[in-house]
Amino acid sequence: MRGGHLKVWHYFRHAMATPGWSASIHVVPGSCDDESNPWISLPDRCTPCWDPSRADVLFLAGHDWAAVPADTQVPAINLIQGFGHVTPGDPRMGYLRRSAVRICVSPELEDAVRQTGLANGPVLTIRNGLDSSDFPAVPASRDIDVLVLGVKEPALAAEVSAQLSFRGVHARPCTEFMRREDLLRLLGRSHCVVALPHLREGFFLPALEAMAMGALVVCPDCIGNRSFCREGVSCFVPERTAAGIAAAAVDALMLDGRKRSALLEGARASVTELGLVREAEQFREVLAGFVSGRFR
Repeated sequence: MRGGHLKVWHYFRHAMATPGWSASIHVVPGSCDDESNPWISLPDRCTPCWDPSRADVLFLAGHDWAAVPADTQVPAINLIQGFGHVTPGDPRMGYLRRSAVRICVSPELEDAVRQTGLANGPVLTIRNGLDSSDFPAVPASRDIDVLVLGVKEPALAAEVSAQLSFRGVHARPCTEFMRREDLLRLLGRSHCVVALPHLREGFFLPALEAMAMGALVVCPDCIGNRSFCREGVSCFVPERTAAGIAAAAVDALMLDGRKRSALLEGARASVTELGLVREAEQFREVLAGFVSGRFR
């Protein structure tokens, strides 16, 4: 269960909660069948056979287009979560030519999709919403100085951790995928979280999750995080070098009470702004467009 899967789960729930609509999903054989897969709790919503012609609307993300016959006439919603869709040579870029209403998770990603000139159909932005309703409680005290989230950038995470160690700061690198519940608990135990995205990300949810858990956040620019990772407002946005990132983490730990409170308040404001309710409301407007005939 990764961030991309989580967001599809959110949209599945949005559809289920929309009057007049229901949702089902085809889970391919070999998919994870433990508690990390939320659809396991909804067996009646998991269709054993993939037949896109039976749907009123298809919801597709990532490489899902590969499973849809080219002559399928069912209208589609295409969730675009990353810049792979605008990268020459990536098959997802070729899928832009297929007719769909495209939902991009950040305005920067929407701009990039439009600039390709390939998108066949409307292109919209619905910024990712954060569901913090099931987040664990934050402990009374935090016992991790700096948590370095480097699953996507393990080499950089190792360099940052070494730089922090050289500066006398204890850092805990995290470069392996883990259950989301375990990750959230680590965020809650950390004074500062260094979140390392790829160079180009459509959104980058871990930085927002760290803000929601009350940690000071250091996150380099990745394009799609610009609406909520704002230097000096909600987090530190250093240059993408190990030295620069480590220096920002040290600065975060040394903030005085007033500046620290102001930065945490700015982070909380970003979390509040990017709630799941707003995302669901905007998606319902998209679904209404299929009923009204605005989208066909």
